[in-house]
Amino acid sequence: MELCQYQSLIEQNSETPFEKLYQYLVDKFFAINDKFSLESAQFIANDKFSRVRFSPDKFTAQTKQQVLFLYNPKYHTSRNTFFNGAINA
Repeated sequence: MELCQYQSLIEQNSETPFEKLYQYLVDKFFAINDKFSLESAQFIANDKFSRVRFSPDKFTAQTKQQVLFLYNPKYHTSRNTFFNGAINA
């Protein structure tokens, strides 16, 4: 797969040039998750460190440097996206 095939999804003159590209990748990512019946998945493209920890409570928090997920996989599921169309992560 060539990266140049996605060039049309990057709008160079936009304040969020990567928005369409990330949305395309999100759609593909979650379609694959559906195909394999994955209930919990996070799409992260924002140049942040992701940290996952076990917790009896479900909680997600973001700082400038990381996205923190606290959850118990036995009881919690989630599907989220974390991206900023202005950032080439």
